Amino acid sequence: NPVSTWTATDCLQGAGFIKSTLNDMFIYLEANIGLMDTPLREAMDMAHEPRVKAPWGEYCGLGWYTGELVDGQKVINHNGATGGHYAYIGFNKSLKTGVIVLCNNKYSSKSDEIGPLILKALKNYL
Repeated sequence: NPVSTWTATDCLQGAGFIKSTLNDMFIYLEANIGLMDTPLREAMDMAHEPRVKAPWGEYCGLGWYTGELVDGQKVINHNGATGGHYAYIGFNKSLKTGVIVLCNNKYSSKSDEIGPLILKALKNYL
C-alpha cells in the first residue's frame, strides 16, 4: 500500500532524512571496510569498536552494531527505516566484503534478515 512521504522538523533531520545515492553508499561502505584511503580512517575504526552489549546480543559501538559469526568473524552493521523505506549496511572487515540492502516497504523483521544472510553466503562463498 502507498505510504505518505515523511516530513521532518528540526529535531528529526539527522535521524533519517539524509539523502544519498546508491553510488555514495558504496563509497561509504568501501571506506568503512578499509578499501580506500580517507582522513577519517581512525575515526571510522573507533566508531566500529564495541562499547556496550545490546539486549539482543550484538555489541554497540558509535552508531554501529557488531555481531559475531560462529567462527568468530565480526560483522559490523546498522539499519534504519522510515515510513515505507528500509535500509541496511553491513560488512565483514576481515573478508573485505559488505552489503547494502534497500527496501521500499515498511520495516519488518524479515527486512532485517536479508543483509546478514547475504554476508553469511558471501563468507561461505569466498
